[in-house]
Amino acid sequence: MKGEPYPRLQQAIDEGRIDGSHKPDPRNRSSRNEPSMRDLTEKEMHSLMKEGLCPFCRGDQFYEGPQGGLSTNIFCANEACKAGFNLPPLNIPFTGQLIREPIHDG
Repeated sequence: MKGEPYPRLQQAIDEGRIDGSHKPDPRNRSSRNEPSMRDLTEKEMHSLMKEGLCPFCRGDQFYEGPQGGLSTNIFCANEACKAGFNLPPLNIPFTGQLIREPIHDG
């Protein structure tokens, strides 16, 4: 996350709450090769980009995933959620994508 495009996420990285140790969860449908990618809604983008919170569980801890081009993947650190997101830098007029559905265990 170069240039601090997501202030609360950058703070989480600095505090060591994002450590890059994310592992795929076999209970998640996208890890079983079923399609689940979709554009994030405006409300979901606001939650992530302005509040620094997961739009599904409201958690504020994330694992940083692969980066490339102009985007960064992050994954919710909540074991009952683990939603995955592909986020663009703030100055790019594209919406983010949900790349892994939340788990929401019982």
